Amino acid sequence: MVPVTVRREEIEIIRRAPGEPREEVDDPSVVEVIRLPLRGEEPVVTMRPVVTSEVVVERTVESEEQLITRTVRSTDVTVEEHLDEAFSRQRPAFEEHFARRQRRLREAGGVTFRARQFSDAEPHYRSGFAAGGDTRHAGRTFEEVEPELRASAETAERDPGLLEQIREEVREGFARARNS
Repeated sequence: MVPVTVRREEIEIIRRAPGEPREEVDDPSVVEVIRLPLRGEEPVVTMRPVVTSEVVVERTVESEEQLITRTVRSTDVTVEEHLDEAFSRQRPAFEEHFARRQRRLREAGGVTFRARQFSDAEPHYRSGFAAGGDTRHAGRTFEEVEPELRASAETAERDPGLLEQIREEVREGFARARNS
């Protein structure tokens, strides 16, 4: 509890008979007394937020070097020379596969056939061959790997017949890498 001093003002209006002196306020001749409060004070307790202190947070960044003696990450490295050599050994089989497919497509006729050279198809065979030998795809079938390979094999032409040929070229490369 906190003691608080409050003030208030009042006016008294005293009605008297004419000519009565002022000192006789408590006199029975006073007919009526009316009191009117004018202004007063009333203690009101409220709370409002005020700043009493500040907290300053400073951020510092420190770097330090540490020596780690364990293996952080292992990396599988495919040496291009070995991949090129392995692909070169399989190249005649890829050329034969390509020629067979071109003959079948030509004989079948239709709008899907588009004359191509082996040089057009070789990057797809090579891509499939590299994917087939990639350890990331070990134990997975071509169908499981195909969605990842499809993005690199699709052409800007979006020719469905050509895309099917490319798919078969990539599949053949993939299969031969697994069997070599």
